[in-house]
Amino acid sequence: MSINGWIVFKYVSTSILFLTFIILNIQLISYSILMGQLFNSFHRLFLLTILIWITMSILAFKEFNGISQFILCLNPYFSLIYVFRHLFVSERSMTNIILNKRLYRWSPILSNIFIIIFLSIVIYWIFIWYFEKIYPGLFLIKIKIKIKIIYFR
Repeated sequence: MSINGWIVFKYVSTSILFLTFIILNIQLISYSILMGQLFNSFHRLFLLTILIWITMSILAFKEFNGISQFILCLNPYFSLIYVFRHLFVSERSMTNIILNKRLYRWSPILSNIFIIIFLSIVIYWIFIWYFEKIYPGLFLIKIKIKIKIIYFR
């Protein structure tokens, strides 16, 4: 892929980059809608977002085992840094990216990361549906569900 004659990604295909951008954007939009459902106050949401951003920025450059990295990929901030870090590693090693193959022994399989990101999107939308049914807006009918989750209003 080149931008104005500058080769940005020579070994990462445009289709993988496009798929990555689409998946990460859908994850971020779903996360944003969930946070909008959870908070009425902009100030509390802003403070939580800053706290999460600082935490994920610190955790992004530490080495974790595979399970911890996949759990952290449920957050869109971490998954963006994590996916692009491995795309840049494969670009610097001058090897073409294959979604179902490890580049190095310590590197993850990109298709597994994409599956985790898809699962996070599904989890976000389940919570969005739940909070919309339990705590609807002004004109909607509230549904009584016996299991209640702590709500940050």
